[in-house]
Amino acid sequence: MRSRFLPRLLAFAVGYALLWGFTATVGVSSVRRAALSDPFFGRARAGCLTTVPSSPPTPSVCYAAVFSPVPFVVRAQYGLSGVDVGWGVRQTSLWLLGIRVPLHTTKWVI
Repeated sequence: MRSRFLPRLLAFAVGYALLWGFTATVGVSSVRRAALSDPFFGRARAGCLTTVPSSPPTPSVCYAAVFSPVPFVVRAQYGLSGVDVGWGVRQTSLWLLGIRVPLHTTKWVI
């Protein structure tokens, strides 16, 4: 009698990888778009002249770094860094096919 463990493990691994890939492409994209439309970007004193994707902040630049550590979970860190001004948000969300459920949020202002 053949063992059914290996085919089940392989099916689980393929399913997990597909869900993770879907979250990493569609979920990350939608969460990043929502982060960049944050109303504070438009009201900041330093202005938001450029956006640098997935990079550390530089003077007078808005930044957004978003990634998926596991399927259906998206982490985002975004904000504005400038001379004498800075703010940011770090948020972990559950992403359910377009619906974001915040799990943990940290905000800071300089």
